[in-house]
Order: sequence, then structure tokens, then C-alpha cells
Amino acid sequence: MRRPLARAHLVVAPLVARGLALTLGVPAGLAGLVGLTGCHLSGSPAAPRTAEAVVPASRPADASRNGAAEEAAGEARAAGEERAGAPRPRGTPRTRGRGGDEPSCADGLACATLGRAYETGINGQAPDPARALDYYLKACDLEESTGCNNYGYMVLSGVGTDADARRGLAYLEKGCDLGSGAACHNIGFAYENAQGVARDVGVAATMFRRACELRQASGCRALGLCYHYGLGVTLDRVQARVFLRKGCEGGDSVACEKLEEIGPLPSP
Repeated sequence: MRRPLARAHLVVAPLVARGLALTLGVPAGLAGLVGLTGCHLSGSPAAPRTAEAVVPASRPADASRNGAAEEAAGEARAAGEERAGAPRPRGTPRTRGRGGDEPSCADGLACATLGRAYETGINGQAPDPARALDYYLKACDLEESTGCNNYGYMVLSGVGTDADARRGLAYLEKGCDLGSGAACHNIGFAYENAQGVARDVGVAATMFRRACELRQASGCRALGLCYHYGLGVTLDRVQARVFLRKGCEGGDSVACEKLEEIGPLPSP
């Protein structure tokens, strides 16, 4: 990581509450936006957040990884069907977990896919965040960036476990280093909103830039807004439009809306 997290600034703190925009010195134009501060806009996807288990854009997909993910998804479906009373397909591998028989995985992407299945629920079954954490951690141990991001987010936010800011941020940092734009974005969000660390919009902007470089559209949008309001970077409306456009072209609808809202630069 080009700029390591300031470990000395890590503090034990509860998750930042909504509505801190005014107390954190956000420009008056953002004072009415509730829930997200600084470089974010109300209505954008909540961040930090987990990401779909996909092969990062920086690492080309190959048949073996895709095949492992498909096998893992099938394993998750089989586990859900068995819990619902359906017979398990003959020959399906299983591994003993704390709740009984569990689908197995040996590939990082496959483990992350299983984690996502348990996080969101399998075949109508209730989500199981504790099992999701197990699979995300295994995925991260196998150097799968999505697993690191999702595990770090859940630990930071106290989903399926007690909140632990230091541990959560450490796993987000590992995910960012492994190429997860979502993890870089989530670190930026934590610094912007004092979520387990001292607020530092300069570090936040740096992490949003890294996320954008990794083709995370929400990171481009957040960096564009930092430039638009001069948060953590020198105010630059030209650069704001450059990064908002990158976010929009990457599929971030909030970036598109903001571009339309601010319109073109005034004529000199």
C-alpha cells in the first residue's frame, strides 16, 4: 500500500452515527444530506459494504477459477436444500462445520462465493452471517481480495460478530493491497466518517483515488465529490467532473446524477 494506515490513530469507537454532517464541518451545501458526509451523497450505496464474489478486474478470469466458483455455488445450494429437507445429491462433497455438514472450498474465489451465499441466504433460508464470516476469512487467507473486503467490512460493522475496528480495517487494508477497489473505498469511508479511526479526509481522498484506479466506480464518484467540495484535496471543479464522469461511465448512478446537477463549467 502506497500510504499505510495510521495505526497509531486507531481507536476503539462505536460505528459513527448518522447525521454527523454538521458537526464534522461539511460545507453548507451538504448540511441537508443525512447519513453520509463529505465526499458522499445521500442515496448512494451504503459504505462500507460487502461486494459480490467476482474475479477482480486486475486479475483475468480463468476456467479453473470460474469452475471453482460455480462448484461452490452448487455446494451452497445443496446445503440449503438439505437443510430444507431436500435430499443431497449423491457424490456431493461435504465438510464438517460447527453447525454440522458444510460445503467445502479450497479455492479463494469459491470460498468467497460460499460466503456471499450464506450472507444473503440460500434457497429461501435466512442469511447466516456467522457462517459467511468463516468462508470470507478462508477466502482472504487464500489471498482472495473480495473475501478480505467482505470479512473486514463485517468485522468493522459488527455483522455476525462483535465489532472490532482495528481488525476490520486490517483486513480491508489487505483486501485493498490485493486489488479490491471496494476495500480501498471502504477504508476511505472509514477515515472520512471517523469509523474506528480519527477522521482524516486527506487519507480518505487518497483511498478513494486508489479505489478509482482499481476501477471501483463508487471510488471515482467519491473522489470527484472530494474535488468538488475541496475535501482532502485542493478544490478543483475540472477534476471533479473528470472523476465524476469516470464514476458515471463505470456504472455509478449517483455520479451521473451529480454530473447532471452541477452542469458544465461556466464559460471563462
